[in-house]
Amino acid sequence: MLSPPFRSFYGFSALHWASSVGASKIVSFLTESSADIAGEENDESDDGGALLAAAYAGSPDAVVALLRSGAANASDASSAPDGVTALHVAAWRGGGAEVARLLVDEWSAAPDAEAARGRGTPLEWAVRRGNLQVVKYLAEAMLRGT
Repeated sequence: MLSPPFRSFYGFSALHWASSVGASKIVSFLTESSADIAGEENDESDDGGALLAAAYAGSPDAVVALLRSGAANASDASSAPDGVTALHVAAWRGGGAEVARLLVDEWSAAPDAEAARGRGTPLEWAVRRGNLQVVKYLAEAMLRGT
């Protein structure tokens, strides 16, 4: 098993860093090579962080690589602070419309997922940010029951 020893000062793995810059080929390489996603020296899983980072980077290819490998789950918010999902992050990010569509249409992410402590749904995040493409898409997805 490939186990890149890299962990940054903040504890981010190579997979997290590759995801954060949308380097989908590196993400694919790491996940296909059975990389130790959590890292041997860190008990905390990095998979949720990597997916959030890929969603923030607006990289559909990196998001798909993570989801296809099983390294992350589109609706899992357990490793994210305050129950934030990748769809929340895509809704917040200005160029996240393509990632939002991918997460909902192909990976069954819940457009009405409520973040903890009343922080809202992905639709509310898109409205707050003024991300009109994502607002329109998520509103339509919720109306059709996706």
